[in-house]
Amino acid sequence: MDMQRRLSSFNEMWRVNFLRPCDMAQAGFFYLGIGDQVKCGKCCKEFLDWEFADDPLQQHIRLSPDCSFVNKILATVDGRLRTFKNWPVIFLKSREMADAGFFYTGQGDGVKCFKCCKLFESWECGDVPLIEHYRHSPKCSVVDGFGDILYETCVYGSSTSDALSSVSVGSVDDWLTSEGILQSLKPFHRNKMITFNARLETFNNCLRTFKQNINTLCEAG
Repeated sequence: MDMQRRLSSFNEMWRVNFLRPCDMAQAGFFYLGIGDQVKCGKCCKEFLDWEFADDPLQQHIRLSPDCSFVNKILATVDGRLRTFKNWPVIFLKSREMADAGFFYTGQGDGVKCFKCCKLFESWECGDVPLIEHYRHSPKCSVVDGFGDILYETCVYGSSTSDALSSVSVGSVDDWLTSEGILQSLKPFHRNKMITFNARLETFNNCLRTFKQNINTLCEAG
């Protein structure tokens, strides 16, 4: 059932005024027409007895963690960000948490990784989400791409910003894309550089020696 059909199911019988039909539909629910009962079209689980502080998406995740609908949402940064609407920790930005693979559970300061499903809580000022993720779940595929750098930061206390800045942009982008973190890159709009040959010509007077093959660099844009 698509979004529009789910939304249209919330007719005049839906009288839960603290939960908007659009939020319910975006969380994967359609209305059953009885009381406050809703159902997910993917996991087929029914939800009812909603309370004022409930967040539809968080409830869906909590009560049906294996649902393919919510897992698809959590595989993206924007999807994970949606779970941080009522995030209470002011010294950690929601974006930092989502970028590190976390979604908010809605309980205290507890977050979970969408890949390893490990719970992280009791955050302190100065914590770096990505570092903490590696420290407590080093084999998780979300942080595996940064393994050597994060290990050096954790063990030897090197600067996190310096360490992460040493990662090649290409390798980071590849890893983020594979993890559903990087959704898309804006196209390069400088018309003169659209063709392969035009980009190749820019290397004619270059005195620097690159580790990578110049043709490979041009093919990459």
